Amino acid sequence: ITDLNARIEYANDSFLKTTGYTRDDIIGQNVRMLGSGMTPRNTYNALWINLTQGRTWLGELSNRRKDGSEYTESVSITPIRQADGSVSHYVAVMEDITKRKQDADELDHYRHNLEHLVQTRTQELERVKNAAEAANKLPRSPVAQMYKAGYDELLRVKAASVDDEAAADIGNIERA
Repeated sequence: ITDLNARIEYANDSFLKTTGYTRDDIIGQNVRMLGSGMTPRNTYNALWINLTQGRTWLGELSNRRKDGSEYTESVSITPIRQADGSVSHYVAVMEDITKRKQDADELDHYRHNLEHLVQTRTQELERVKNAAEAANKLPRSPVAQMYKAGYDELLRVKAASVDDEAAADIGNIERA
């Protein structure tokens, strides 16, 4: 909870655990002390426009813990109104979403990599298909034609000496 000038008046245990500060460190300090310098200026502009107009602001802020490590928070800041309607304080509800954002970034990286692999494999298969189709359109050499004729005759001779089931299998192979 802060006053209208963003000076911290109260912080719960969860806030202290997330930031690494003690209450003595932060009470009376401006919330700017948490800033990492990574949150865009226009984010703060939107935040203050909403708050000064009495509206809740929802967004993400990049902040810095007492130990210097950075973290990302999902934040909801709401003006607290008095009985006369005037705003006296702001209350922020924050959630450290650093791990969630890292996981999302990692998944996005894997997705892009997978899309690249699929595209590469599709292109390879298309090249092989085109080469096979082109090869099928070429006239067969006399040697290949003689080999095929001899192979077909060999299959017919073998088929005559086997049972009906094997003959059917050989016939299927010939037609293929």
